[in-house]
Amino acid sequence: MVFILAVCLIVPSFNTFIKSVQSLRHKPKFDQSFVLVEESANLAEQAEPSTEKNAVMERFKSLQEFYRLLDNVVEAARALGPSQLKAMVEMVKLLNNNSSNRPKTPE
Repeated sequence: MVFILAVCLIVPSFNTFIKSVQSLRHKPKFDQSFVLVEESANLAEQAEPSTEKNAVMERFKSLQEFYRLLDNVVEAARALGPSQLKAMVEMVKLLNNNSSNRPKTPE
């Protein structure tokens, strides 16, 4: 998300940027990656219970959430006007600064 917002700051036309992201999203290879993750997660779900299955399922869930987040960020950004987008970028900068100042916790 920070990457997308950073690109927004350097791209001359926000609408051009959004259109390019959307066109990527609707390219067959990009769309195939969404489908592949879904299909692979479904197949992995059918595996016998194990530690490895749990780890793989967590990775697939993370990928699925990442794809949903990307779609949501683009849709939300499209709905914003320039001043709102600028405010959103400033909020993300603050969140990023706050998170980098926090002590790291083990995952």
